[in-house]
Formats: sequence, structure tokens, C-alpha cells
Amino acid sequence: MGLVEARYSYDIGPTMTGHVLRLDSHVGGKVLAGQVIGEMEPVDMDNKIVAKVAAIKRAQASIQAAEANVADSLVREHYAKSQSLRYAKLAKAKTISDEVAKAKSQEYQIASAGLVAIRANLKAMREELQMLREDHNGLVQQKSNLNLTVPVYALVVGRYVEQIVNLVIHKFA
Repeated sequence: MGLVEARYSYDIGPTMTGHVLRLDSHVGGKVLAGQVIGEMEPVDMDNKIVAKVAAIKRAQASIQAAEANVADSLVREHYAKSQSLRYAKLAKAKTISDEVAKAKSQEYQIASAGLVAIRANLKAMREELQMLREDHNGLVQQKSNLNLTVPVYALVVGRYVEQIVNLVIHKFA
């Protein structure tokens, strides 16, 4: 007479709160390592993933527009620089006034500052896109964590479902 207890015992439960969608194992059933024996309902997880994909696409379109703005601003800066140099030479030759040459120089400085601002905006957009991608990957990972997976070949000795699911299994020696 006596009590036999398993050497190893595992509680399998969800990593997130939610409702039990399905539970595929019963007390006395044998389960294999890596076997999915249940699943939690993703609640609004699918909607969040779809929304994140849409945000990623919007960010990609914004980056394309910003890249076009950089190219446009680069051409404008190049043109303003050539005009500034040309007018500086004309002012040195005394064929135009110094004020006109200074105005062209200011136009070049404005174009250069605009290019810097647009490049900084593009960099911020790229960082935001990376953040959105990481958020999306995190949501996909969280969704995969809704599966209740058995770590070892074992016997189910308890099945408790209340607000959360806990399956107690004992590993075969």
C-alpha cells in the first residue's frame, strides 16, 4: 500500500488571458512532446494584426513619397547652388548688384536646409516603419503563444478549466 507520485509534473496554461477555444486532451490520455492540445481564443488579435499590416503599408507609401521629395529637393539644391555660384561671379565682375548675388546665396541656403529637413523626415519614417514591423512580429508571436503545447511525452492527470486552463501532466520515465 502506498502512494505513487510522478517524478516530473508540468502545468500547461496560457501565456495570455482569454477564453478557451478548444481543449483536445482528456485525463488519462497520453500526449506527445510538441503536441498542441488546446488553443485560446485570439479575441481581437487578428484585427490588430490586420491593422498593423495596413499601418506598415501606409508607412511604406509615405517613405516612397519622402524619397521622391528628397530627390526633388536634391535637384533644387543643386540648381540653387549653381545659380548662387554664377551670381557670385557676376557680382565679382560688377555686372550685377551684391544684393542680387546675396539673394541667390540665400536661396541656396534655404534649399540646403530644406534638403536636411526632408532627409531627417525620411529617416524618422524609416524608423517608424521598423517599429511597426517589430510590433507586427510581436503580435504574430503572441498569437502563436495562444496554442497550449506539451513540452514532453506524458500522461494527462488533471484538467482544470475555470477562468484559465491548466493541464497537469506527468512525464513518462
